[in-house]
Amino acid sequence: MALPAVVLSAGAWLLADRSGATFVPALTDNKTPSTTATVERRNLVSVLASNGSVVSSPSYSLTAPKSGVYLRDRSKKGVVPAGTVIGWIRSSGKRVPVTNPVEATVQDELASSGTTVPQGLPLVSLKASGYGIRATISEALIYRLSDLAPEATAQVDHGPGPFPCRVLGGPDQGGGEEGSAVSVTCAPPADLRLFPGLKGVLAVRTGEARDVLALPVEAVAGSAERGRVRVQDANGSTRTRDVKLGMTDGSYIQIVDGLAVGDVVVSPAPALTDPGEG
Repeated sequence: MALPAVVLSAGAWLLADRSGATFVPALTDNKTPSTTATVERRNLVSVLASNGSVVSSPSYSLTAPKSGVYLRDRSKKGVVPAGTVIGWIRSSGKRVPVTNPVEATVQDELASSGTTVPQGLPLVSLKASGYGIRATISEALIYRLSDLAPEATAQVDHGPGPFPCRVLGGPDQGGGEEGSAVSVTCAPPADLRLFPGLKGVLAVRTGEARDVLALPVEAVAGSAERGRVRVQDANGSTRTRDVKLGMTDGSYIQIVDGLAVGDVVVSPAPALTDPGEG
């Protein structure tokens, strides 16, 4: 059942997680035939499936759910039950809770209470009771982990599965495998019979966007936050334009700003040296 990490879109499109892989070219080959793509509205759903293994009493971190001022509840220490709010992020006059998903022991404070923290910054580390399923994710897919769903699906080779698996904060730095940038760990149901070291697969939902502007990934230079496209006008001439990017399902990428429905762009994406729109 073991397999390399793959990206699954809503249309079951797959892409192997190769070392140094990138979804969108930064440089284009002048010999590549050009085609056009039209900006359209689509629903995007992304799932990342990676090799994993069973670990005992896994350590993990809770991260900031959004940017803001971190406020730690100092009374929450030692062993804390599932659902414990260990602090809050104060942002735009509201307090967003930082909630521990399973019973665990608080270990280290990773951020100081009262400081301004960015979204995704590790705040506190914990050690869970029981077993976990841990998968390592390569650098090529880090930006796909910005919006992890609270529950994943896992399966153990020659053992139980598929079964729901509660995501434990993170993603966390490292994972015990050389060349791995981050790891994602989940807590399986307590009644499953597992053994440390067993191999399996962990599939986590990494994003969902409904009725958003989108283009095929090969038409956009960039795969996270910022990108560039070649826009074609009614006369057939083109010019490059910077765009703001959202999530991708591996086949299509969300266009947050810079284009409108019906705009036509040339694929493949512009070369790194092409100037942006003036």
